[in-house]
Amino acid sequence: MDAWLPTLINPIDYERALRQLVFRSNALAVAQQLLGPKAVPSFEHVILKPARQGGATPWHQDEAYRADPNFEYEQLSVWMALSEVTLDNGCMRCIPGSHRLGVLPHRSFNNDPKVHAIECTGGFDAATVVACPVSAAGAIIHHGRTVHYAGPNGSDAPRYAYILAFEVPPKPTASRRDFFWNREKQTANRARKSHWRRRGGVVIEVWRKFRRGVWSRPLQAVFEVRRLLQTLLRR
Repeated sequence: MDAWLPTLINPIDYERALRQLVFRSNALAVAQQLLGPKAVPSFEHVILKPARQGGATPWHQDEAYRADPNFEYEQLSVWMALSEVTLDNGCMRCIPGSHRLGVLPHRSFNNDPKVHAIECTGGFDAATVVACPVSAAGAIIHHGRTVHYAGPNGSDAPRYAYILAFEVPPKPTASRRDFFWNREKQTANRARKSHWRRRGGVVIEVWRKFRRGVWSRPLQAVFEVRRLLQTLLRR
């Protein structure tokens, strides 16, 4: 049976009660301690690795997924386990100090642009890996440039995680960067999302960002408008 990894993007858009979680306020406090008082929520998702089916998450850096590489990003993720996470069911593995390496070269997983996942192709020492098992309700905090991996779920129970990402307002880079692995993507999800936006979904997206307070933060708002325009103009 093929491996799969069901993911729900920005669940806060669908369940009002998630806005009041203690996890959310605690994670924001941690992010502001590490990134500074201007750190704000930027993204969140819930991941399920089904029992015996949940595939591995390849080595990658979160920043390598960013749609516009010509901004400087200071971001971190607070990865909370919703069930016990062990070596058997796919705990995260990190490369210590790799956040200092800059964004390393990536490619589509298995060189297949129809797959959403990307994988880091080198520039780090996998021999220095540290496994990070964590109990249910425990959390792992990592920088957006930390190289990390999560193994497949070989256990008889599903593995759940809820991830909140935070960042300070992105600023234009001093020199241009090219995350070509994102430009080459031809995923069905990207096609569906582009079609949805062109048929009015962009209005819903703007409204959701308003509810999250994005438009009240000028630098963040400028970045989001630029990102949205690039997405709409992408062919």
